[in-house]
Amino acid sequence: MSLKFVQTLLILALTNTSRAQRPWEKNITSVICSETIDFSNHNVIHVAKDAFQSCLSVKKIILDNNYLKTLHVDTFRGLTELEWLSIDRNRLETLPEEIFKDLTNLKYLNLWNNKLTSLEPLVFRGLQKLEKLTIGVNELNEFPEGLLKDLSSLRTFYANSNNIQRLSDTTFSGLSQLKEIGMEGNGIVYLSADLFIGLDSLKSISFWSNEIMNVDAAALVRHVPGLWEFYLVNFRMRCDRFRKVQNIFREANVEVDILIPEARRRRDTEHGLICLENDRFEKMFRERVESGLISQEEADKIIALNDEV
Repeated sequence: MSLKFVQTLLILALTNTSRAQRPWEKNITSVICSETIDFSNHNVIHVAKDAFQSCLSVKKIILDNNYLKTLHVDTFRGLTELEWLSIDRNRLETLPEEIFKDLTNLKYLNLWNNKLTSLEPLVFRGLQKLEKLTIGVNELNEFPEGLLKDLSSLRTFYANSNNIQRLSDTTFSGLSQLKEIGMEGNGIVYLSADLFIGLDSLKSISFWSNEIMNVDAAALVRHVPGLWEFYLVNFRMRCDRFRKVQNIFREANVEVDILIPEARRRRDTEHGLICLENDRFEKMFRERVESGLISQEEADKIIALNDEV
């Protein structure tokens, strides 16, 4: 018997308590305390609400690659010294409001690759020291107002591969320490320049594989003077507007990657850029307005930006 296996037995306490569950499925009912508690890859389907109550000084909990669908609101109660929590590759559909409220020293929270369709407005309350939040590869349709407002120490935010179609101007309000935003693979059409007001520490923005039809580049570089890189692959922008956006970013020394799909692009041989011809842009623009992906207010702003050219 290997030392690693013996250590695993000492750390994990897994029991089968339900007659209905399959033999290989496990419940976490209690744990033997350790600085790191790792239940990853153990076919866990349930965590008792008091499973961690004897280990209030635990620093790291890993529940990756299991079958969790729900968690009790008291699952992490009293774990004020916890710094790392990872629950990726599970089947979480919802999270109770304020489930993390006692995790006042948490720095890393990973909820990647679950089945979350919505988040409660106060689900992240109490996480004032959180530095990295990953909620990518879920089924989220929107962020409720004030979702991130308590995360004053947040530096990295990943919400890629969801179904987000719109971000309010206040989505990132108050996140002055934020350095990196990753929103790849959503359905965002309109990107307000006001979204980035107050993000003085921001260095990297990635919105590739969205449906964005315009960017107020001048306002963006004004609001985020320290921006290093901006990724907007698979955008939908008119050629004349595109050249202006490129020039603004280049003058601000921002590394920019802006491409659109092969089937809907033309190459501007003079400038070496890739963009949409005007008639194609107008058709796509009308389709998005008629389908409700762009509000009338957003449409007016996009039109105004194009008229600047």
